[in-house]
Amino acid sequence: MQLNFSFRIPRRLSGIGVARMRSFFSATLLVIFGGTALAEPFIFNAPHTARPGDWMSLTGHAFGPNPMVFMKPATEANSFQIQGPKTVDVAVNFQLPKINPLTQQPIPFTQYEIWTMNPGFGFSHSHVFINAPRAMHFDFPQVASSSPLRIFGRNLYLGAG
Repeated sequence: MQLNFSFRIPRRLSGIGVARMRSFFSATLLVIFGGTALAEPFIFNAPHTARPGDWMSLTGHAFGPNPMVFMKPATEANSFQIQGPKTVDVAVNFQLPKINPLTQQPIPFTQYEIWTMNPGFGFSHSHVFINAPRAMHFDFPQVASSSPLRIFGRNLYLGAG
């Protein structure tokens, strides 16, 4: 079965805005009409920043009724399962732990890799990175050697741990 959709895009949007809008609509249509095409969990929205103890919500598809959420801090070698995730429609809600259950040590504010597992289908290949550096704007499109450069963005410096 093939579905074709078309939609009008306002003229005032830039080329990047058009591309983002098309990818958003494509992902939305895939989630709505994809059916069982996506058997594994798929995450398409997560927060940019979170600290240990914060509540988070991952939006996606095919989480299942009893999803499992896994986390790996950048400063740790092993991942662990986050206890008590709750599903609401297309979202998984959970609280980031303050203590690592494997080492019984406090989890530092660093970059976290998070993914889900649907017990009926397996692990998600869509991992999200919370607190990952995201450059959003540069002063100049080109940089010469020994010239200054400013970068604006999110999570560009997290500290020593």
